[in-house]
Amino acid sequence: MNGDRHARLTWLVRGAAAVYVALLIALTLLPLGTYPYPPPNPYPFATIGQLFGPDGLDGSVLRLIVGNVVAFMPLGGLTPLLVPRRRSWLFVLLVAAVASTAIELAQLGLSAALGYTYRQSDVDDVILNVIGALLGYALFTAFVRRAERSG
Repeated sequence: MNGDRHARLTWLVRGAAAVYVALLIALTLLPLGTYPYPPPNPYPFATIGQLFGPDGLDGSVLRLIVGNVVAFMPLGGLTPLLVPRRRSWLFVLLVAAVASTAIELAQLGLSAALGYTYRQSDVDDVILNVIGALLGYALFTAFVRRAERSG
């Protein structure tokens, strides 16, 4: 019975991860629209810094920052479930950095192929995505600790 429960849980986690990856791809790469975005940003904290600029809090920048953080929080919880032998914040950081960089490079490549900036590639997105994954990992860790104490 215990093995049966473990197998079902494993499939549930894998299914959740597949849905998450599909949603992340759709969110970051689709649809292939025609609206030109600003050029790529290779400078760390240029976008994030706009929050603290002389114009004050810019709602669109705030949405971009919160969106990037929230989008990668599930990765922080799913990674240790998918790879329990590597359950550490450092592994989550590495996975998030690689995944986020791959997305930004795909956006850059699509923009180059289309001949205009289809999606803005921004190094700040990578920074914010990693922060989101680490927050997700911290929540996952807190949940596991609480469950172990009560169970």
